[in-house]
Amino acid sequence: MAITTLAAIILDTDKERAPLLNSFTAFAGLSAGTLGAGALVTFAPAPEQLVFVVLLVFSVVEAAILWFMPETATTKPGALASLRPRVHVPRVARATFVAVTPVNIASWSLGGFYFSLMPSVVRSATGTTLPIVGGLVVATLTLSGAVAVVTLRKLVPEKMFILGIVTLALGVLITLAGVQYQNVGVMLFGTLVGGIGFGTVFSGTLRSVLPYAQPGERAGLLSAYFVVGYLSFSLPALAAGFLAPIVGLTQTADFYGIFVILLAITSLAITILRRRRAYPGGTKS
Repeated sequence: MAITTLAAIILDTDKERAPLLNSFTAFAGLSAGTLGAGALVTFAPAPEQLVFVVLLVFSVVEAAILWFMPETATTKPGALASLRPRVHVPRVARATFVAVTPVNIASWSLGGFYFSLMPSVVRSATGTTLPIVGGLVVATLTLSGAVAVVTLRKLVPEKMFILGIVTLALGVLITLAGVQYQNVGVMLFGTLVGGIGFGTVFSGTLRSVLPYAQPGERAGLLSAYFVVGYLSFSLPALAAGFLAPIVGLTQTADFYGIFVILLAITSLAITILRRRRAYPGGTKS
C-alpha cells in the first residue's frame, strides 16, 4: 500500500525525475536494509528483535514527516471508499504492459531467490555462518541495480529495457556457473552483472509504461505493476524453498535460473516483434 502511494506522490511532485527516483529509492532501500539487517544480526545484541525495533522507529519518523507533506491530489468525499484496492492498466498501456511482464516476472523472481535462498547457497559454497556474508552477496545485486539506474538514466527506455534483459540473463548464467563450481568470486561477478540487469529492467519497465497513465490512473497502474512484481517476488521463491530439500540447493538454483532466463528471452522476443510491426520498413530514426 505504501510503496504504490509513495511512487504516485513522487510522480505528481516531479514528473521528469520520478521514474529515476522510484527506481533508485527501491534499490537503495533494499541495499540499506540488507546490509543493515545483516550487520545488526551479526554484530549487535538481540539479533531476533533489534532489526524490527529499528524499522519501527524509522516508520514512525516517516509517518511524522508525511503528516506535514502537501496533498498532491484533489480531495473529495468518500474516505472509506477510497481505501478499496484498485488495480487498473489503461487500455493504451496494455500492449506495453504485456510485453514487459515476462521480464518483470523474471527480475522480481531473481530478487526473491536472492532474498530467500541465496544466503543458504553462499553458506553451502563458503562454509561461513556469518549472516553479514549472505547480506553482502544480496546487497551486491541491489546496489549494482541502484548504480545502473543512475548511470544509465539518459538511455531511452527501450534501449535500457533491452540492455536490462541481456545483462539479467547473462548475470544469471554466470552466477549459475559459480554455483556449479562453488566459486564465490564467479557468483559475485554474476550477481553484479545480474544486478545491473535487475536495475535497468526495473527502471526501463517503469519508464516504458508510466507515460501512458493519466494522473488519475497512475496509482492503479503502479498497483498492477507491483502486484505482478510481489507475486513474482514471493511465489517462485516459495516453490524453490519447497524444492530445495528434495533435489538440493544447486539443482534448485539451476531450475530457477533457467526459468528466469526463459522469461527474459520471451520479453526480448516480444519487444523485437513489436518494434518490427511498428517500423516494418526499417529502423526507428
